[in-house]
Amino acid sequence: MGGRPKRVARLETALFGVLEFPVEQGLFKDVTVVLEGREVSFRLYIWEGLATETHRREILAFLERLPELYRQSKEEIRRGCQTNAVMMYFVEDQVTYLDEGCLIDYFGVGCREDVTAERFIEKLELRGVAIAPKEDTCDGTLDFSMDFSIDPALSDELLVFRFDPALTLYDICHES
Repeated sequence: MGGRPKRVARLETALFGVLEFPVEQGLFKDVTVVLEGREVSFRLYIWEGLATETHRREILAFLERLPELYRQSKEEIRRGCQTNAVMMYFVEDQVTYLDEGCLIDYFGVGCREDVTAERFIEKLELRGVAIAPKEDTCDGTLDFSMDFSIDPALSDELLVFRFDPALTLYDICHES
């Protein structure tokens, strides 16, 4: 009964206000913030056990620079939809395999072939932001990711942008 008291993380941020949550459980919260002049809603996830003094500065730096990293990701999407192999495959895969009726309704076009890469990327929205341990390492390095997709009711496919602790974009991948 008299177990260990729960550690509570308290992160004071300009963008999200004060985030308080049990360190052991992490944070899994739907948030809405203004990015590039418009409200954007997404799920914010901080992996369990990470919000300790060891990682506090890295987590806060990522959360505070989120608007800049969002802008960088959106620019990369606009620039890469015709040149980046991962992004080109992501768009092509979605346009090819989504239900045609839903695709036509969602994009407001006459047929599947009318869904251009440019039209598709206009519909990509930020759906998730995660702070987690970096895969394939055991040294406690953090990974910061931003997940973009079209309407989740249509597809669970994600275009994921990964940033290292220096907040440098190091990977763009397609996940489901």
